[in-house]
Amino acid sequence: MLRRCATLFLLFALAVVLADATTASGQQSNASIPAAELTRLEPAVLPDLKACLSKISGKSVSDADAAQEFSRCKFSRLLLGPLGPAILVEAAAGHGKTNAAMLNLYVPDHGSFRRVATADGFGPQLMDRDGSPPDLIFGWTEGVCTVTYYRYHYQKSHYNVNGCAQEDRKGKPKPSEFCAIKACDSTEKLAVFDPPLNQIPTDQLPKPDGASCVPSPALEPAQAMADSAQPAPQNQVQFVIAARTTGDCQPAAVEGPQTWTTSDPANTTIDGRGIATCLHPTSTPAVITFMGTFKEHAFTPSSLSCK
Repeated sequence: MLRRCATLFLLFALAVVLADATTASGQQSNASIPAAELTRLEPAVLPDLKACLSKISGKSVSDADAAQEFSRCKFSRLLLGPLGPAILVEAAAGHGKTNAAMLNLYVPDHGSFRRVATADGFGPQLMDRDGSPPDLIFGWTEGVCTVTYYRYHYQKSHYNVNGCAQEDRKGKPKPSEFCAIKACDSTEKLAVFDPPLNQIPTDQLPKPDGASCVPSPALEPAQAMADSAQPAPQNQVQFVIAARTTGDCQPAAVEGPQTWTTSDPANTTIDGRGIATCLHPTSTPAVITFMGTFKEHAFTPSSLSCK
């Protein structure tokens, strides 16, 4: 999702302008929060950090790991109307990704803190509501120029998602062209709110490919052979994608389903990492195919012969 085009994602996150939102809604970014207040906050945040880290790593993490992550978090104060001053805790937890792995909100509660919003991505932008806690807009990016926004509404002592919208552009970016807006599909049938527009300065828009650009993505090696009578890894071949271009081409991501297939599943297999295994000898080479595309071009297949 995000692991691609991180620079473009950052532009989205920095350039979001939300309709009907106000800059006077109370967010104090990077506000100085006293150490004593963070000490009271930590016990409420650590269980959430442990859950976040465990989900990312696929295994249980220790209290010490969560405490170390807490020391890396970014803290900002937000004023949430009747709820008073809250603290936004932003955990990078995958370290290096544009979208935060955890963006939770905590409010003071009897000398401690309680969590009132669970989110990730970027944000929030506050949308004021007279006499009530403001609505919050969090966003998430994936692919190229695809941003989904979620509106959180405070009800029954917690913020819950009650609306969404999505910006999506297909085709090559052009100066002064913005993402078209559409409602996002959801089995929950969430109410759709008036969505924002991305307003990226023209000089920061991705540059189009030049007229001389010729994409020629392929798999490597183009031909391979392995011995089915041998144990792993001697009976295996590692195939990789090569997103080749010639001429004036801009960087681009691999799109579509990034899966591998073999034309001879009876005698060969291939996993999601591109490692093919010879199970039995082949009478004709198996065709190894990668299903993704690069600049709207398919990857030239490779072949695998098994002795």
